[in-house]
Amino acid sequence: MRHPRSTGVYYETSFVGPGMRGHPRLSYYPARLSMVPHLYDGRLAPQVVVLHVSPPRGTGHQRTVSMGIEVNVLPAAIEACRSQGGVVVAAINKHMPYTEGHSVISTEDIDLAIEIDEPLLTHEPKEPDADSQRIGDLVAARIVDGSALQTGIGAVPDAVLARLGERKGLRMWTETFADGVLDLERQGAFSKDMPLVTTFLFGSQELYDWADGNDRLRVLRTERSTTRRGSRKTHSWSVSTLPCRSTSSCRPMPPGSTTPSTPASAGRPTSSSGQCTLRVGRR
Repeated sequence: MRHPRSTGVYYETSFVGPGMRGHPRLSYYPARLSMVPHLYDGRLAPQVVVLHVSPPRGTGHQRTVSMGIEVNVLPAAIEACRSQGGVVVAAINKHMPYTEGHSVISTEDIDLAIEIDEPLLTHEPKEPDADSQRIGDLVAARIVDGSALQTGIGAVPDAVLARLGERKGLRMWTETFADGVLDLERQGAFSKDMPLVTTFLFGSQELYDWADGNDRLRVLRTERSTTRRGSRKTHSWSVSTLPCRSTSSCRPMPPGSTTPSTPASAGRPTSSSGQCTLRVGRR
């Protein structure tokens, strides 16, 4: 994404991607994702919120749409916008799956809607590289039946999930997940007593088709999905892939550790993509 060229437009965000770095009209507000909704309580309350939603379901005053594959901070944005007398705009896309949870909003909360016909962006599963697979083996060996998982994006989390097919009673309470979770669901690795909880999905069209109308899935606002509420009474494991700050090899953190391990000796697995697992442990 290149720098937007609209003159007179200023950008305020807590998340800066490569396309916005160094933008002369960008204000950055550092905050944990679960804390972003609190930014809307003050002067950052949005006056207009634009949503990407599914076609409506239901009848009369019960008609609802769903934000589908991403909820994140949008419920808080809608609430703040409403409190300021702002406008909620929705792009209704027949390709957006209808998911349950905080993704569902009443059509009466939408001021302006347009219909679009645009396939969703997808990401097909890829085979992790050899280094990621080795790390995945080490991490998966520590995860026991009944554990709650929080996974990030990248080859290492994918490699971990691919090795958990024989586990039982797993729970998913996470910020995001992709096709690896769908594979485990089909293998019966997850507990049937709790839905799979996330705040957004990104993966294949097969994943989106599975999500449509599936009561096994709950897409919650980020204040809920990034907390430990859903993982109490179970072992909770966080599996994240973050940029490595050095060219030396890194080990996964031991369970319960709060600092990275010392550089590994020669022969330890690292990621050829310049990433390594910096935190793997019980929460």
